Amino acid sequence: MAHYYSTSSIQTTIRFCLLFSLLVGIVSAQLSSNFYATSCPNALSTIKTAVNSAVSSEKRMGASLLRLHFHDCFGCDASVLLDDNATFTGEKTAGPNNNSLRGFNVIDTIKSQLENLCPNIVSCADILTVVARDSVVALGGTTWTVPLGRRDSTTASLSAANSNIPAPTLNLSGLISAFSNKGFTAKEMVALSGSHTIGQARCTVFRTRLYNENNINSSYATSLKSNCPSTGGDNNLAPLDVTSPTSFDNAYFKNLLNNKGLLHSDQQLFNGGSTDSQVNAYSSNMGTFLADFANAMVKMGNLSPLTGTSGQLHSSAFHGLSPLSLSRTALSLRFSRPLSPLTLTHGLIPPPLTHGGFTRQWGRDFRLDYRGLGCLTQNFPDVPVMALTATATQSVREDEMKALRIPHALVLERSFDRPN
Repeated sequence: MAHYYSTSSIQTTIRFCLLFSLLVGIVSAQLSSNFYATSCPNALSTIKTAVNSAVSSEKRMGASLLRLHFHDCFGCDASVLLDDNATFTGEKTAGPNNNSLRGFNVIDTIKSQLENLCPNIVSCADILTVVARDSVVALGGTTWTVPLGRRDSTTASLSAANSNIPAPTLNLSGLISAFSNKGFTAKEMVALSGSHTIGQARCTVFRTRLYNENNINSSYATSLKSNCPSTGGDNNLAPLDVTSPTSFDNAYFKNLLNNKGLLHSDQQLFNGGSTDSQVNAYSSNMGTFLADFANAMVKMGNLSPLTGTSGQLHSSAFHGLSPLSLSRTALSLRFSRPLSPLTLTHGLIPPPLTHGGFTRQWGRDFRLDYRGLGCLTQNFPDVPVMALTATATQSVREDEMKALRIPHALVLERSFDRPN
C-alpha cells in the first residue's frame, strides 16, 4: 500500500535536517595543537604507531611520507591525494609527482584506522602534516608541535603542482624565488632542503648533473655512474645523502661541502653563492639545523590552510558526482518546494553513498549533511535507498547503515581486489 505525505510534513522534515546539519557543522576556524583532544583523543598516538610500523618495515618510507607532505604543502590541503575525476585532473601525474610520490597506502591505512576510531573527525591534511613530523622522529630527527584543524580541498590542480613545487633542476636564484613566493626566507629554504638527508632519487632526476656538471666529487660521480648509466636505468635509485641515508641528521650539509650533492638543486646551496655560509653553519651544528628545520616545518604546515567551514574532509576514492553535491541538493531550500507522492514513491531522493574509509575525495561536509539525510529515510520509509561504497570495511559499512537508518538493508559485496 502506497504512503502519501503532505507538502508541509516534507518541508518540516527537510528544515529539521538542515538545522541538524548546521548545528553539527560548526567547527573552529583556528589551528590548535589540541584540536582533536576531545573529538579524537587517540588520533596522534594512532598516527604515530602506524608511521613507526611503516618505517620499521621500510626505512625509505619515512622519507616518502615526509615528501608527500612537502608536495602537498605548498597548499597543505591534501589535494595531492585526490584522484582524477570528471571535473579536474589530480596532482599525482604532475612532473614532480609522477612515478615518484609514494606512501599513499600508509595514509590510506591511517585514515581507515582513524575512521574506525572516530569517524568523520580527522582530516587528511592533518594526517599528512603529523605523518611528516612522526617520520622525521622515527628516523632519529627532532620533533615539533603540529597545529591541527586543517580541512581538505575539494579539488586539485595539475598546473599548480607543476608550477609551484621546486624542481631539482633549479639554480640557487630559482630556489630562493620559489620558496620566497610561499613566504620563506633563504635561510628557511636551506633548512627545509635538509630533508634530503633521507630518501632516494631516481637516475633520471640526477643524470644530467652526473654527466655534465663539474662541481661534483669525482669518486662520488664514479660510484653513481655504476648504477646510473648515460642511457637506460631511469628508475635506478641513489641515496640523497650518501653518508647516512636513513638517519635524519646534518650529514647532507657535510656532503655539500665535499661536492657530494646528488641533485643539481642540492649542490646549488653550496656553490659559491649566498647560502654557502648557512650550509657551513648547519654542517657544523646539527642542533641549529634541527631547530630551524622544525620551525620551518611548522611554518610550511600553516601555509594557507582550509579551516572552519572551508573545504571538507576526504574520506574515499570516488569518480563522478560527489555525494556532497547530491546530499546538499536533497537538503537545499530550493529542493524543499512541493514534492509529489509520485516523486517520493519512485525514489527521487535516494541518498547515494560512496564511503570506503580511505583518502581521496570528499568528507566532513558530506558526512554531516549525509547524516541529516537519515531523517528522510526515517520519515519516508517507502523511498528506495541505494548506498554504494568503494572500499569500505565492515565497521564503516555498519556505520553508514546506521547513519542512513537502514539497519536491515540487503548488502551485496565483491572482493577488494579490483584492478584499476
